Amino acid sequence: MQNKLLTKILPIYWYKMWLFNLLSTIVVQGFVYYSNALYFCRHLYNTYFRRSTKLMLPSDPVYFSRCWLEQELYDTYQLCVETGNISIQQSNTAANTLYLYHDADKDITFCNRNAIDHCRHPQKSKARFINIVYSNPDSNKEPLTLRLDHSYLIEGNEILGATHVYYLLKSQYESTDYTFNLNYELKIMDGNFAITVLNADKYLCLTAGNKGFCVNDIKQIY
Repeated sequence: MQNKLLTKILPIYWYKMWLFNLLSTIVVQGFVYYSNALYFCRHLYNTYFRRSTKLMLPSDPVYFSRCWLEQELYDTYQLCVETGNISIQQSNTAANTLYLYHDADKDITFCNRNAIDHCRHPQKSKARFINIVYSNPDSNKEPLTLRLDHSYLIEGNEILGATHVYYLLKSQYESTDYTFNLNYELKIMDGNFAITVLNADKYLCLTAGNKGFCVNDIKQIY
């Protein structure tokens, strides 16, 4: 009698143990997945975390993006990206907000701290950059070269501010390759071999003229 009872009970017991272990594994893996999402990406129609240490740019030939920095802990920042295939309204007025419009067919990328208002009649800037090097005194990591695609070279573009720098780092390097905070330094060699140094409260505005750019101040990041 006891043997028959054990024969019935044991399969149920082992099944419950197996189910418990499976659910525990799913919960733990889900927590790890959430924790490893090193940047927040929100589509116009849904919100999700992407498990990646590198920003994956949209594959669409034309897309709009809005990016901004969120301060998580002291001196720790997260890059937030909102992207879609329709124009994004100017609803985020934070000083660190960056608006992007990319058109691969026309080989242009508009980049502005306000809503994109100069993309109807784009004019190529004469600005040329030989080298852009990112370094951070708070890190022992090697300086990194940032690639700035020539599609950015449009008059009126506002480039290489803090949000744009983080955006370029995220899209070109793994997070283990750099340390990002607002203490960074950017050394830019232009087409005339002159060096311009930017920190987190400055950015470049691409202009008309032979030089093709000027340095502007960001009055307030937060």
